[in-house]
Amino acid sequence: MIAVKGGSLDGECRIVKGKHRFSTFQPTNYTELEVLPL
Repeated sequence: MIAVKGGSLDGECRIVKGKHRFSTFQPTNYTELEVLPL
């Protein structure tokens, strides 16, 4: 699990097929956001 914080967004996402997908949002590529591994 990875914690992602970008702008006003704050949630958890998983790396699915090389893409970062928020577990609380629609499946979208959030690679442009800052990703910090826990």
